[in-house]
Amino acid sequence: MSRVTWLAVGLAVALVILWIRITPVSIIHYELKVVLDVGGKSIEGLSVIEARFSARPTILPDIGNMTAQFRGEAVSIAIPGYGRLYAPLTGAQGGHRTMEWLVPKIFGELERANKSGMDAASFVRSLQNLSGSREVPPQYMPLLVRFADDTKPETIQRVDPLRLAEFYGPKVRLRSVDITITNAPITTGIQKYLPWLVLTKGEVPYIRAPTNGMRELQGIAFSTELLRDR
Repeated sequence: MSRVTWLAVGLAVALVILWIRITPVSIIHYELKVVLDVGGKSIEGLSVIEARFSARPTILPDIGNMTAQFRGEAVSIAIPGYGRLYAPLTGAQGGHRTMEWLVPKIFGELERANKSGMDAASFVRSLQNLSGSREVPPQYMPLLVRFADDTKPETIQRVDPLRLAEFYGPKVRLRSVDITITNAPITTGIQKYLPWLVLTKGEVPYIRAPTNGMRELQGIAFSTELLRDR
């Protein structure tokens, strides 16, 4: 190759390296585990969720210059003799954005980044080093729901995590909710418990239960993979 060609190749490589440097991507898989105490025995359900963070190129340092997304499905817990309890992909206060930001918030990375004035690229790279487990504090607790009939989405009922006995009897209580960084693949298969959770004519199902104290929920609160089937 000529000198000009070598220079062009070198410039292209340098630009690629620079682009990767200023627009890093962090992909985190974390296990969301809900543990119940049922008559003195631990019953748990878990789901591995993916959170993806990508920094956008920017001139001024700003942690807001990034995109954040998540993939996964709701936690499903089988309670012997009482059916299933679900933790959809939304916080108790609402908003799907809870799920992708759960790890940075609970592990303290978001607070550290805001206090130090960290830019988006540095923040995204810092997430690549996270490991271990954390207990989910009350303010980030996931929404808990049940269905009187799992085949009928309109029978959804919101479940107070501190008053499980009202739905499952006095021997059932919430023990803990934890997240753990993992390399495990994203959990799938919740449709076998919720057969209505399928696309209908390319549309994502909605859950409407105005009489059960529930706001409207999209089917993607139980599985984001519905969107990938479009």
